Parts: sequence; C-alpha cells; structure tokens
Amino acid sequence: MTIVDGEGEFFGNDAIQQYEKLRDVFQKTEVGVLSGAGVKPMYAVMQNLQLLGEGGQQAVTYKFRFVEYASS
Repeated sequence: MTIVDGEGEFFGNDAIQQYEKLRDVFQKTEVGVLSGAGVKPMYAVMQNLQLLGEGGQQAVTYKFRFVEYASS
C-alpha cells in the first residue's frame, strides 16, 4: 500500500474558498486517480485533510494524506 503525505498552499483573495473546495472533495471520499511529481499514477482516496493556518498575505496552508485504494 502506498501513502502520499504532503502540504500545500493556496494564495489570493479567495484562498480560503479554494481550500473549502478541496475540503468538499475530501468529504466525498471518492476513489480517483492520483498523479503528480514523483508519483506513479494510482487509484487513491484522500484519507486526511488538515488546515494548518491562514497567512497574513491571503494564504492558506494545509496538509493531506492519500492512501492507495486496494480493490477487493
């Protein structure tokens, strides 16, 4: 099983709204294809999403965890 942990940031006047959209995706807990730098594409589900803080210059920092989906 592969686990992908990371952190990210949203910037701009709508930074918190961008985070809320990501949170909506997390709450759906649907399996999807995860791909990115250094990650072989795989089916995964977002297991964790945490708001770390809101910066003074319209920035939102968060961390996440994706877990590879193993079908039965």
